[in-house]
Amino acid sequence: MNKKYCVINNDLTYFNLHRKKFINIIDKKNNKITLFFPQLFNSPKYEKNIKKLLDEGFQVKFFFLKRKNINILFELWTFFTLFIRLFEGYNYIYTSTIKLNLHLIFLNLFFKSTLIIHFSGLGYFYVNNKFLIRLIRNIIENLFKYFVKKNTLCIFENTEDLEYFTNKKKVFNYNNCLAINGVGVNIQKFHPITKNKSIFNVLMVSRITYEKGVDDYLSCYEYFKLNQNYKFFLIGPYEKNKKNNKLLQKIKLYNKNNNFEFHEWINNIKTYYDIAHASILPSYREGLSVFLLESLASGLPIISTNVTGNKALVKEDYNGYLVNINSPNEIKDSIMKLRKNKTIYDKFSANSRILANQIFDENIIIKKFKKFLT
Repeated sequence: MNKKYCVINNDLTYFNLHRKKFINIIDKKNNKITLFFPQLFNSPKYEKNIKKLLDEGFQVKFFFLKRKNINILFELWTFFTLFIRLFEGYNYIYTSTIKLNLHLIFLNLFFKSTLIIHFSGLGYFYVNNKFLIRLIRNIIENLFKYFVKKNTLCIFENTEDLEYFTNKKKVFNYNNCLAINGVGVNIQKFHPITKNKSIFNVLMVSRITYEKGVDDYLSCYEYFKLNQNYKFFLIGPYEKNKKNNKLLQKIKLYNKNNNFEFHEWINNIKTYYDIAHASILPSYREGLSVFLLESLASGLPIISTNVTGNKALVKEDYNGYLVNINSPNEIKDSIMKLRKNKTIYDKFSANSRILANQIFDENIIIKKFKKFLT
């Protein structure tokens, strides 16, 4: 029997890079798969990307969404546009991100679909502990708890988030949940290569925000800015707002130096893994970082904060070092230990690749995903 699937996304690029491989397990010849994207992707800039999806057998529709905004009027319009498009009726609805997950648990009260909600990362509401944010967090959890249908399936990027929402907060039924170890990594595409050791290259790939620890990365660079034996690379998109202005000013200043290089976007990120000697991620919380997954497969030692998500990928004194939040000095010391001790460096490098092969190979993750849904 043919089934109808609806896959609701907030970003076309991220879908193509990290979500489509999961959706491709569905037989497109005998089932109908409709992809929903925010209206901003219905433009000439993304025309080729959309045409490629259509050629691959997907249907594509658009809806209204303000990604970085919480405004009751905007949210009501998002709800309405999704409601109209879902009225066609679907057997399965799959979505991710907290905002879309919340919209869908309410929308699905009007339909009989099996809802699959994927928590790619808990983000800002689980990093900031101000009273108002904690209040909003509590409201969100209770909305999930009391309005989600019993047949809803929940997917988490890591076991800590799953345990939090099931055993600790009792928000979801444990039997309907799965932790899949992130989106996995293509271990054929990303693999270790021999490095030029004359300059020690340090890499961070991340959105440019304080919550990702970018300011700590920049503060760590200050220890090395006069040392031409080290070079720091920072790659990631940013949004121009008051909060980020200071970060952007620092980045522009450091980007004038020979041993610092910033790029907002790179088409072939593998080029930078191939020259990097270590990966750094000082974030305050993660789902399961794609950057760190690709670093593992590339055989890179990793220095990351000792927080949810990162701890699943970085084992202290096995394939890297875990440091405290807001500790650029600890990051600096860890970088220098890797540079000075070849035995430790080689061990960490080999062990990163072992973790990628044994646990985080995308084929393992996709099989786990498929088994959970069937």
